[in-house]
Amino acid sequence: MSQSSDTFCRHSRAERFDESYPHFPAMREALRSTLLRLVSDIERFERPIGSMRLVGVELETSCVRSDGHTLDQRIRDQLVEANLSRGWQKELGAAQIELAPDPVDVTAAGGFTTLKRLILSESAHLREELALHDARPIRMGSDPIVEVDERCRTRGVERYLLVPDFHRDNRRAGMPATIGVGHTQIRTENPTAVGACSSIQATIDCMGIKDGLDMLNASFEVGPYAVALSANARFLNGLDTGFADIRSALWETSHDVRTWGEVVTGHSTRSGLPSHYFNSVEAYAQDLFDQPSILDNPDAAIEIAVGLYWREARLKFLRHTEERPQLAVEFRPVSLQPTPFEDYAMIAFAVGLIHVFTTSPLPRLPLHLVQDNRWSAMVHGLRGKLWIMTEDGPKLRSGMDVLRQMIERAADGLSRLGANKEEINEVREVWSDRLTDGCPSDVLFAELKEQWSKSLDGSRPIHRELLREQIL
Repeated sequence: MSQSSDTFCRHSRAERFDESYPHFPAMREALRSTLLRLVSDIERFERPIGSMRLVGVELETSCVRSDGHTLDQRIRDQLVEANLSRGWQKELGAAQIELAPDPVDVTAAGGFTTLKRLILSESAHLREELALHDARPIRMGSDPIVEVDERCRTRGVERYLLVPDFHRDNRRAGMPATIGVGHTQIRTENPTAVGACSSIQATIDCMGIKDGLDMLNASFEVGPYAVALSANARFLNGLDTGFADIRSALWETSHDVRTWGEVVTGHSTRSGLPSHYFNSVEAYAQDLFDQPSILDNPDAAIEIAVGLYWREARLKFLRHTEERPQLAVEFRPVSLQPTPFEDYAMIAFAVGLIHVFTTSPLPRLPLHLVQDNRWSAMVHGLRGKLWIMTEDGPKLRSGMDVLRQMIERAADGLSRLGANKEEINEVREVWSDRLTDGCPSDVLFAELKEQWSKSLDGSRPIHRELLREQIL
């Protein structure tokens, strides 16, 4: 360990909440005990170089009835209960379903094809199940139809009651109450707003702690490039937010409980990017330890801490009490895509690019420039400018030029992982088409703009009814 056990995770920024939440100290002590055990015995997570590389996916989807109204939570709950064996789960959004099928070894022959077929088959099953209730999935990273207030929150699940309420009740005074571009603003005081947002997440097995930290840091750097190429969350609460992808920005602004002192001293929120790359497992563990756990279940302290760690990527300690534990990195910033195949294509892009960045001889792009990239990607998609690390240091280039290079690198990463030419070419076609057509938000905006200009109320901004008509 690089830090003395006398100081490691001894203090937490979350201590200031103890008076209002009496169970916090016990949760924190349980988390500290688990983190000390994991860090002191981190070698248990080492695996031989060349071991199989499993990739698991989680696909979140909001659902809508054919009459244009949000799927009732009662029906959503019935569907999840009937498909628990397939890995279906409830989410914060009352109309959301998460698919979490078993992971796939992408390094095996045809591994990426197996992953593709799994995503397509699970998504098809979801669509079939919804059709029985005269409903369908909304293939966007933000649900433009649902009312972004208490109506979109899952009822009857303690986590979805306590966690959003904690962040709402502990917002610092003077925080901006809205986010958006121009005159269109989305209110952020109620964290349940993120229940209208859906993402695709990839969890990638690590060979050990060095590989895990390298992949975690690479994921932070890769995230904005993936968001620029995949941006698909522009419309929310019946409005055009002006963002290419508002999902992560909404998470960050609605779940910010930092004090002004923490803001000015550079501490980050529990979502988005950290304030620094993680050069040791102790540094990562301390960041986990600094976040309030909120829920009261000391026996699951580490699972709760990691589950509420909403950064663009997180390191997971899977099966940590079993004989063969596993480290894995979860990549989180990409929104749900217009089709299941595009979900797969963007997961492949992220997996390939992370693999290349993990082994690149170039230094990491400074994190403040990654933050610039992140906001450029969220606001502008491919139309903004992005920083890229070169042999001559960081350079600012057009998003299109940078993504052309990233597409080459992602394809190279897939090849190194064992993907064949056919597997690479079919996803590369999706990536390249976006350089021509724009990100999904650009495509949808162009379609909506055409419909809007033809409508009788063309003097109004894009609105909920027009969005409902387009989706259906």
